[in-house]
Amino acid sequence: HLRTVGYWSPGTLGHYVCRLVKSFPFRTVIYIVTIVNIAALAMDHYEIGENWLKMINWTNFICGYIFLAEVVLKMVGYTPALFFTDSFDVFDLILVLVSIPELIDPDPTEDGGSGFSALRGFRLARLLRLADKNRELNMLMREIAEVLRGDVRYVALLMFLCIFIFTVMGVQLFTCKDKTNEECCGSDRCGFDNFGAAMLTVFVVITG
Repeated sequence: HLRTVGYWSPGTLGHYVCRLVKSFPFRTVIYIVTIVNIAALAMDHYEIGENWLKMINWTNFICGYIFLAEVVLKMVGYTPALFFTDSFDVFDLILVLVSIPELIDPDPTEDGGSGFSALRGFRLARLLRLADKNRELNMLMREIAEVLRGDVRYVALLMFLCIFIFTVMGVQLFTCKDKTNEECCGSDRCGFDNFGAAMLTVFVVITG
C-alpha cells in the first residue's frame, strides 16, 4: 500500500516524483531504453568498425545515465526506506553501481579498450527486469527467487538430473554420428562419444 500512495504528502516534490516513476509513460520509456541498450550490446563483435564501436559506446553511455536517473528518481519518490523493500529495485541499483566505472569514460577505445567495458555485460541481466511488465512472468520470477532463498541443494539436484537425462539421450542418439569428421569420431573430444564429454557438452550448451 505504501508503494501506491508513497510517504510524501500531496503537493510536495517527492509526491510528484513518486507519481512520475509509477506512471505508464515513465515505465514504457525505461523498457524501451532497456531494449535499445541490450540491442547495442548484441551488435558488438570482434573486429568491429570504429564508427560502429563509437555508436555502441555512446549508446551504452546514454542508457547508463538514464538507468542512473531512474534509480535516483525512484529513491526520491519512494524514499530509501521503501525503495529497498523491492528486490527488483535493489537489483537495478546493483546494476547501476556496477556500470558506474564505465560511465566515467563514454568512449573507451584507447589503451586496450578499457577493462571497465567488460562490466557492460552485466546489463544483460536487465532482461530479467522486463518480467516486471508481465504479471505471470513476474510471479514466476518471484517464486523462483523464494525457492533460491530456501534449500538450494534441491534446485542443484534438479538441474543435475536434467543435465544427466540429456547427457544419456545424447550418448544414445549421437555417439560417433559425425562421419564427415574422421578425427572427431572415436576421439575423447567428440561431443557425445563418451559420458564425460557428453555431460560437458550439454553443460556448455545450457550455459551458452
